[in-house]
Amino acid sequence: MEAAALQVFPRAQWMSAKGASPDIALDIVVHSARMNDVRSSQETRNCRRYSEPDRDAKGALQRLLSVKCLDWEVRQVPCLTRTYEIDVQFRARSDRGMRLIASDRKVHTASDRQCGNTAPATAPLQVNAESQAARWAMDQLRAPLAQWSRAAQPPTVAIAPAPVSPPTVSSPASDPPRPTATPPGYTVTEAHALIIGNAAYPGSARLANPVNDARGVARKFSEMGFRVTLIENTDRAALIRELDRFHAAAAQSQVTVLYYSGHGMQIDGVNYLLPTDINLAQPSTLRLQGVSVNSVVDAYLPGRTRLVFLDACRDNPGLTAQTRGARRGLAPIDAPQGTLISYATRDGGVAEDGAGQHSPFTQALLELITEPEDISLVLRKVRDRVMGATAGRQQPWEYGSLSGGALVLPRLVARPAGAPAAR
Repeated sequence: MEAAALQVFPRAQWMSAKGASPDIALDIVVHSARMNDVRSSQETRNCRRYSEPDRDAKGALQRLLSVKCLDWEVRQVPCLTRTYEIDVQFRARSDRGMRLIASDRKVHTASDRQCGNTAPATAPLQVNAESQAARWAMDQLRAPLAQWSRAAQPPTVAIAPAPVSPPTVSSPASDPPRPTATPPGYTVTEAHALIIGNAAYPGSARLANPVNDARGVARKFSEMGFRVTLIENTDRAALIRELDRFHAAAAQSQVTVLYYSGHGMQIDGVNYLLPTDINLAQPSTLRLQGVSVNSVVDAYLPGRTRLVFLDACRDNPGLTAQTRGARRGLAPIDAPQGTLISYATRDGGVAEDGAGQHSPFTQALLELITEPEDISLVLRKVRDRVMGATAGRQQPWEYGSLSGGALVLPRLVARPAGAPAAR
């Protein structure tokens, strides 16, 4: 990371003495570096015996396609998912009273899954995660340093080496180490949350838990001081109306949250939330029946900071198989600036609806969301909890990043004494 800083800022220098007085002092701290192994299995199917071609089929291709497997060999192959995580914080201060110019903290991850007799290599994962952290830190610093330098000469940056904790291996059920102190955060006077739970789909698409999930999440955000809008089992027309109303009501919101539980799918790389009035008899029209995630985030979520939680990868093989361009799970998403999008499971994966009252992702979120830590650290704990509960079948994932100080949700909303928590 220090090498990346020296490349981005060619005037940068190592801090050689305590008495040095640089224009900008940059500290990079690695709070933790850990490796997590989760073991699972994958089913393989190999055909032992094929049928004879249909002699009545016309043409060689038709005869080839008529061949079917008569005897399958089904095996369970052991798999290992290895995840490397690095928790990085940087601070940039000017020499004018050591005033803080920029500061942020984020967890960066890289993972790989191998099945059979091979295991994921650790070194490439470390390089990947640390490269992510270096690019993120430098991107966060460009704008503040450019603004600072307009009022002064081009800065000489003094870089303090980053102390690094050695990687540790933990089991899926173990919790990550707790920080010794709550990171400094910021507060706002108005924050809104839009909570959507869709379960009453027609036929085989019906789900059990999304309404319970949405109600539980709505209660949590209401207790934390958010102004909550809860929508249950909404059709497309009603969903659009509620999005318009929410956008108007949250126009002055500084932090906006969207939580969605229900069916979601990707078609040609675009992610869609599916209302409850989808027509299963016409799966080819799901592009028109669904509401794109990007359009919701861009057009209906005001505020400079936006959090999106999508428990929307509930699998329905019938929908996917019958829809042209559809793929399993959700697609990777390009999050706008100031937006953090959390998937219940990584792109292309399937989230479980859960055998209890809540899905595994929402259950973990409800248990951890009120912890007095930055949201990035909370989501790391959520990922560990879900992977442990599902034996590695489901791995939550995040896209995008936030700037500024730590975002501690239970301490975010500042309310006058005696004011209601939410409405």
